[in-house]
Parts: sequence; C-alpha cells; structure tokens
Amino acid sequence: MFDHPGSLFSIANSDYKEPGWSYIQLRLPVLVIPFIFLNSFTNKNQLMKNIPLFWGLSLFALFATIYKLVELDPVTFYYLNTDVTSQATIIQHPYFGILQLVALVFTLEHLRRVKNNKGIFYLLLFLFTLGVVVSSSRISYILYIIIITIYLTKFISRKKTTFVLILVASGLTMVIATSEAIQYKFSRSINLETSPRLRLWNNAYMVLKHSENPIIGAGIGDYYKEKGDPYWLRGYVDKLNEKNQYKGLNGYNPHNQYLEFILLNGVLGLVFLIMMGYLLFVTFKRNEFLSVSLILIITLFTLTESTLNRQYGVVLFSFLVSIILGLDQVKNKSITNP
Repeated sequence: MFDHPGSLFSIANSDYKEPGWSYIQLRLPVLVIPFIFLNSFTNKNQLMKNIPLFWGLSLFALFATIYKLVELDPVTFYYLNTDVTSQATIIQHPYFGILQLVALVFTLEHLRRVKNNKGIFYLLLFLFTLGVVVSSSRISYILYIIIITIYLTKFISRKKTTFVLILVASGLTMVIATSEAIQYKFSRSINLETSPRLRLWNNAYMVLKHSENPIIGAGIGDYYKEKGDPYWLRGYVDKLNEKNQYKGLNGYNPHNQYLEFILLNGVLGLVFLIMMGYLLFVTFKRNEFLSVSLILIITLFTLTESTLNRQYGVVLFSFLVSIILGLDQVKNKSITNP
C-alpha cells in the first residue's frame, strides 16, 4: 500500500541502505493481506460469518493473559500493576488491548443485528471489556469510551444511553482509582519531563529540524542504523541539554506513525497523512458503525504507536484497513448495482 513508495524513497535518501531493506521486508504483509481481504467477501454478511474465528482467537489470548497475570501476581493481580500486565499479555499490551477492542466492536455489530438470544453477545461484551481493562493500555481505554458512546447514541435510547455511560464511566474510574500504576501512566502523559511519548515525539522533531535536508527527511537507513532503547532517551537528552548540544538522537522509535513518516520522508511523508485523512473522511461520510469504529481505532492508535515497525502492528494495520476498504467496496457495488 501507500507506505512502500515512501519507504523506497527513504532508503534511496539514506547512506546506509541495509536497515531500510529490513523494514521493507517487515511490511510485506501490507501488500499481501489487503489483496486477500479485498477478494474474500462480497457482502457484509459474509464478512460477519467469519468473525467467530476472530472471537475464538481473542478469547484464547484473553484467558492465556489472565492465567499469566495471576501466575505472576497471585495475591494482588486485580490491582493491574502495569509492570506485571505488560509481561502477562500474550503480545505487547497496547496491541493486545486494541485487538480485544476490535473483537468488542465486532460483538457490538452482531448485537445490533440480532433480535433474540443476545445472552452470548452480552457475555462476549463483558469478556472483551475485561480484555481491554487487563491490557492497562491508555489508548485502548480512551477508544473504548469513544466507541461505546458512538454505539449507544446511534442505536440506543437516550435514557438507556445515559445509564450505560454512567455505568461504564464508573467502572473505568474504579479501575483507575484502584491502580496507582495506571493513575501514574495517565498523569505523566501530559508532562514533557515525565511522558516517554512526548519526549520521543520531541526527539523526532529535533532530528528532522537539524537534518541536512528536512524537506526530504532523515532517511530510514540512516535514522535506524542503530536502534536505541526509549527507556534511556531521557538520560542522554539531559546530558546533551546541559552542554547545549542536543539536536535530536537517531534510532529512537517515535511511537507515532504519522510523525515517523514525516521524519523519514519529509514532504513525501505527508502523503501518508493525506491518505489516512481521506480514508477517515470517506468512512465518516458513510456513517456506518463498523467502519467508523475500525477507522477510529487505527487512526488514533497510530497516533501513539509506529504500527508499521512491528510485525503484529503491520498485520493489525493491514487487517483493519482491508476490512474498511472492503466494506467501502461492497457499498459502492450496491450503489452502482441496485
């Protein structure tokens, strides 16, 4: 898809080519998965019939994570110590939370389509809500509230919506209030001195600002010639600031896919933002709950993660975008062939 031309340009703009080629290989699913999905279902019902497989895998991941969480912290596991939950989740905890959230979105979509025997869907909603909570992922919590709000205001009466929103808000407030670790994660997010992501975003800006040619970007091979652990970034930055020598440090994942594309590709990186913006516009214009929810998940999540720098992030991105494009394709066919 649209990230590969940018990556090739960024490789050509680098003195060191090898790191860039490894990123091209990493992102190959972006080309393969959409091709499979866009040709795998011709209508929405066909798509929804295959969702139980995704539910099954998501439940397995949830139960495996809970088992590991209890094993690591058998006495106080319910306090959701973020150091423990990050070790317990079957994949990196933000991605785990997002995938549990995707499973919840599919459950909500099924729930509004059935009239009887809704008990199993309410059980699934509870379990996938538990999955989001266990992930201790801030972006998953925020997206959960947004998606539940959209669903309630779109399909449920105002009276019931108010009651459920109060219930959801009270539940999440209780979770956060009983976990000092989660409280700290939220509170540190708005301060440059304590927020890892704000430091990483600022570092990316500094690298681009002081690069030889900011218009064409820093170059993926040069930037990722040596990877740095974000945990240690603050210490290096503080030392350089003391000497007024800080101009940005290469190798640190910005944890923001939009920012990374601009950093590595300059003006060409704006193409990624324009494409995502266009997809967001088209999806919201269609005003369809499933598509809107999925596009919100991918656009907001890539605001806090460089999803295309990890294999499961590449697969997640390809999976969601493919479904969104597929649903759009199905709708366009129905319009042209009434």
